[in-house]
Amino acid sequence: MKSYGDILEFTEDRNADLMRAYRYQIRKARHIHAGKVAKALVNMPASRFWVSEKRARNVVGALIDGKDLPENMRPSKCEMFSEIYRRVLELRKARPEAPVLDLIREVIYSPAPKFYMLPRSAMHIIYKIKKGHHNDSLKNRYTFSR
Repeated sequence: MKSYGDILEFTEDRNADLMRAYRYQIRKARHIHAGKVAKALVNMPASRFWVSEKRARNVVGALIDGKDLPENMRPSKCEMFSEIYRRVLELRKARPEAPVLDLIREVIYSPAPKFYMLPRSAMHIIYKIKKGHHNDSLKNRYTFSR
């Protein structure tokens, strides 16, 4: 499990994907209501499942071994891991000889139906990006305009 304050290897790409969805929602809104924008953007398709290979391997591996998802896991993350697990099992039927780790990788790097995060978490990330809480290369990548 990721510890508080850990920087994920895909943070920059995830943030860019989140900003893409945010800008789309802002452009299409007649009246901007932050709560509605946030809810809509986390339910937009994402370019991939935003989870590390290690975390996906641990959780999906446990599910394959017959264990349940952790009780303290957020519902959005439970939904995400359930979808990843479902897709891995589907691929496994088609390619039973393939290593499970390869199947997990294939799934997490494929497009996801949504971001699987809380709206408030998405907006927290967006506000940090817009306020410049990232290095200069990130700030240039996420410039905001309406």
